[in-house]
Amino acid sequence: MFGERLKAARKNLGMTQDGLSEASGISRTQIARYEKGRVLPDLNTLIKLADTLDTSLDYLTERDKTYKNAPDVEMLLYVDKHGKPPFTKDQLGYLEVLFKQFMDGTAASVTEAILEDSSSSKEAENAG
Repeated sequence: MFGERLKAARKNLGMTQDGLSEASGISRTQIARYEKGRVLPDLNTLIKLADTLDTSLDYLTERDKTYKNAPDVEMLLYVDKHGKPPFTKDQLGYLEVLFKQFMDGTAASVTEAILEDSSSSKEAENAG
């Protein structure tokens, strides 16, 4: 549903409805209506929302089932000018686990999952 996708993309960026309203120029009341599924935006508004949330129209309209404001595989595998990828295989595996936790609903955001994992690691170090 569009409203659920809109809300998920907004929350993943740590935005409130007020923040999205300010960034997009769309009223908070209208954003709430979209998220609750009461109305659907016109094409120009939909484009403005996708641009503001750094996601795709396909994601927001459920034409694509992947989460588009998360790093995509092409970006993660991008090779810099020195011929080195930005992440090691271990780092990519770690990011994949964190992203799955977010998608499964076991973490409210990828950032939250990283912070939880970080604090768990520190507790283990302190206990040892």
